[in-house]
Amino acid sequence: MEDKVFMGGLSNYGQSKGFGIRRGFVEMYLYHIPDNHIGQLLDDNGYLFVDESNDIIAKNLFHGEENEEYEEKWATAERGFRFGKNTNSFPYRYFTANLRLLQMRCNYLLQNEFSLLPEMLTWVSLELGKTKHDAPDAWCFLRESYIRGNETLPVKNFERWVYQRDIPGYETKPVIKIEHPIEMWMVQPGKYYDFIARQGNKIGFDIDDTFLSSNQEFAVKISYLDVGKEFWSLMFQGKKGIEKRSIKNENTGQIKTATFFIDGDFKNKTSSFDLEIHGENGFEPIISFLRIIKI
Repeated sequence: MEDKVFMGGLSNYGQSKGFGIRRGFVEMYLYHIPDNHIGQLLDDNGYLFVDESNDIIAKNLFHGEENEEYEEKWATAERGFRFGKNTNSFPYRYFTANLRLLQMRCNYLLQNEFSLLPEMLTWVSLELGKTKHDAPDAWCFLRESYIRGNETLPVKNFERWVYQRDIPGYETKPVIKIEHPIEMWMVQPGKYYDFIARQGNKIGFDIDDTFLSSNQEFAVKISYLDVGKEFWSLMFQGKKGIEKRSIKNENTGQIKTATFFIDGDFKNKTSSFDLEIHGENGFEPIISFLRIIKI
């Protein structure tokens, strides 16, 4: 019994004995929202956040997932077309499920012999079990979904120590709609889709102070939809005041990633957020992912 783990759900016995938990549901990346047992909570505005005082997370207990069921057989009648009648959606599900298990602060992943996105799996392996004290990076996936039982609010963002919030002057709206290939039972009927980006003239991000405290120099990687031919900028507190790094869209219609190198003075910031994205001349950039890396 000393090394017992638990499949398919949560066990009070397992938690009380300090074993932690293992599930097998991350391939359905919207499961366990919310779930107090593993510190998955929703605030009053629908943002998904982690209670890091939860025993499983705070004590770094065994907390694992299995990202499974991507073989072609899962898109056949024999398996009931479990994830749709073709495999077109499998890379998106794999990508999103990997982000969700990191958002949940998992420290273990049971991976099958295949990998749909080998480079991403390498990155995930370096992130598992890291905390805000020793993680090499932190990030925010700007997304939105609709969970059964939470009909009044959408569920917003997968966040790992980077937090996007709407406040007056920094309002955003969800964009880039991705249809679900199946009707997942945990999703609101009629809302079987996700949005994978947010759009706004100003978008604000705060970063966990503990993560920031060990470094001053960072690389900031921002994934955006390249539409229009306007400028937008990353704004932050530098050594001599507010600094900005600008980029001009080229209207390719592709999702691109821009990398900015910064030397921040976040302790003395005078702006509303640690990092801000501003569109120029009323432009509203479309941002999907922001990641900050220690260098």
